[in-house]
Amino acid sequence: MDFSYEGILAEIKEQLALETDWANTFYFGVYDNILSPVSYIANQMVYAAEFYYRESNWETAQKIESLMVKSDYLDYTAYRKVGASGDILVSADSGFSDSYVYTGNNVNISRWDEFTNENGNLNVYATEDYVYATGETGNLEVDVKQGTPKSFTYTALGSTNEKIYIYSDSVDNTEITAQIVDVDGNVLNEISICGTIVNEVEVPKRMYFLEDPTNYYCEVSNANDFSYVQLTFGNGVNTRKLAQGEYILIRYGETLGVEGNIQNSDIITAFKNQPKDVYDNDVTLYVNNTEEISDASNIEDIEHIRNHAPNIFQTGYRCGGSNDWVAVLEDHPDIANAIVWSAYDVSDFSEENINKVYIAAISADGNDLNTTQKEDIIVNYLKNKKSPTEIASFQDLEIIYAKFVVDGRISTGKTTVVDQDIKTVLDDNYGILNTDFATNIYESGFYDVINGVSDLTWHNTEIYTLEKDFPYSTSSTVIAVSKMSNIESGLVDQIYLSPDSFEIWVENLVSGKVQTIKRAGYDASGVILPDNDYVLSNTGISYANNTFQFVIDTLASGVTADDYNINISYKTCDGNGDQKNNMRLSTFKQITDVDSNYVDTTLIYS
Repeated sequence: MDFSYEGILAEIKEQLALETDWANTFYFGVYDNILSPVSYIANQMVYAAEFYYRESNWETAQKIESLMVKSDYLDYTAYRKVGASGDILVSADSGFSDSYVYTGNNVNISRWDEFTNENGNLNVYATEDYVYATGETGNLEVDVKQGTPKSFTYTALGSTNEKIYIYSDSVDNTEITAQIVDVDGNVLNEISICGTIVNEVEVPKRMYFLEDPTNYYCEVSNANDFSYVQLTFGNGVNTRKLAQGEYILIRYGETLGVEGNIQNSDIITAFKNQPKDVYDNDVTLYVNNTEEISDASNIEDIEHIRNHAPNIFQTGYRCGGSNDWVAVLEDHPDIANAIVWSAYDVSDFSEENINKVYIAAISADGNDLNTTQKEDIIVNYLKNKKSPTEIASFQDLEIIYAKFVVDGRISTGKTTVVDQDIKTVLDDNYGILNTDFATNIYESGFYDVINGVSDLTWHNTEIYTLEKDFPYSTSSTVIAVSKMSNIESGLVDQIYLSPDSFEIWVENLVSGKVQTIKRAGYDASGVILPDNDYVLSNTGISYANNTFQFVIDTLASGVTADDYNINISYKTCDGNGDQKNNMRLSTFKQITDVDSNYVDTTLIYS
C-alpha cells in the first residue's frame, strides 16, 4: 500500500467501492470534503509512526537528540566543542633567549588568565596556575586553550540534586570549574567535577557511584541538543547537598571550536590585561606562541556517537586488548583515530619493553597530537583505565602522502570544477581523517574513485609515495633517513624503489603557507640530476637497498628553518618489478593522506 496522502485516499475509495451501497458513488462535493481530511490525518499518523520508529532505533536515528537520550544507557557522554590547545612562551626578554635570567619580582599567572593577538580579537587562556619566579632561566611555558573565559555566581536554593544551567552551545565542558565562595569571592571549598582527576584519583563519571557525603561534587551533562550544559549537585545522602544561601562560582570557557585553531606561530603576542607582580606593580612581559595552537573539535556529530558509544561501552571503559585501547583512546575528544601495538607485535622480546604499549594517534584536525596533549592523555586520561603495570608511550605519527598525476578528458564541465572534484574525491577516500592505519592504495581502487567524478569521460592516473618535511640547515639541505630507507630489501611485503621515479621537491613558504613548489632533482637511470637551477651534491640512490641521499646546495642564504619544506616522491614495485601503480605502506602504524598541492591534473575536452 502507498501511504502517501494520494495513496491513502485512493485506498479508502477502493475499499468503499467494495461496499454495495457505495459501488457507484461519485467522489466529489461533500464526500470529497470528508475523505480528504481523513486521508491527510492518516498520512500524518503514518509519518509520525515512521518517524518515531526510525528515531527509536540506534542504527536508523537521524536526529542527534535521539542518540543522546539513549547514550545515557551506555554511560556515554558526548563531547561538546573543545577548544584548540597548545602552549605559549612568557618571558621578560623580548628575544625569548633560553639563557635569559629573570631578575624581577614573582609574577603569578592564574588559570583563566587571557592572552591575545595584536588586534585583541583572538583569545587563549591558561589552563593551570603558574609562577614566573625571580631567577627563572629561559622562558616560562604556559599551557593554553583557545576561548573566552566566562564566570557567574549562583546562590543555592538548598534543594536535593540542585541543578545549575549554562545556556550556550559553545561551552568547552572539559574546562569547567565550580567553587564554594563567600560574598567577597574568596574560595571556601572546591567542588570536584565527576570524571576528572582529583589528588591523582579519578572521580567516577556519575554521582550515583560516589559515597562521600562530606565533600562537594557535581556532575556535568549536556542538553540533548547541546544548547546548554547542566551541573547537578549532591543529594545529601551519598554526596553532599548544597546548603541554602551558599554561593557557587562557576567558571568555564566559551570556544570557537575548529574555527579557533591557530595554525601559525607568532600570533598570540600579548597579555589580555596588564600583568602585575606579587606586589601589584606593573611588569613588562612578552608572549609568543612558537607552534600552532590547534586540535580543536566541534560538537560530536551523530555518526561519531553512533559508532563510539557502543564500542566504548563494550570495553567497560577499560583498556584490555588492543581493540579496547583503541576504543578508549578514540573516545577522547582530542583523538580522531588511533592505533595501538605492543613490543610483542614488533618482535621485541626484551625485558625492558615487555609491558610497553605504543600509541600513534591522529588529532581532530588531522595532525599528530602535541606534547601537552600526549602527556595529559597518559597522566590523566589513561591512568585509571589501564593496568598499573602497563606503560603507555606515544610514538610519532607516520603520515605517508599520496601524490597523484591525472591526465583526463572531460565533456562539458569547467576544468577548474573537475580539478577540484578530483581532489575532493581523493581526499574523501584517502585523506587522513577518512581512512584507517595500514590501508594500502591500489590502482583498482583509486581508478574506481576517480571514475565517479562527473564530466570526466576518461583518465590515466599514476600514484607516487610522497614523504614530507625533511630537516635542513639554512645553508644547505641534508636529507635524513626516510621511511622508505628504513626498509630492508625483501623483508616488508617485497617493497622496492621503482627505477626512474625518485623526485625531490622544494616548497617555498611565507608565514608558514606554501607559495611555490618546484622540482629540485629527479632520478635518471640511477643518477639524481638537478632541476630548476638547483645545485645538488653528495647524491646517490640504490634500488636494491631502498636508499637515497642528497644535499641541496642552493637554498637562499639567510633563511630561517621555516622558509622551506623539502619533500620527496617515488614509486614502488614488488620483487618482480611489478605493481608500480600501487602505494603500499611499509609498516602497520603508517597512515595515508592527500595533499591537494600534489594532485596534478591535466584536463582537456573530449
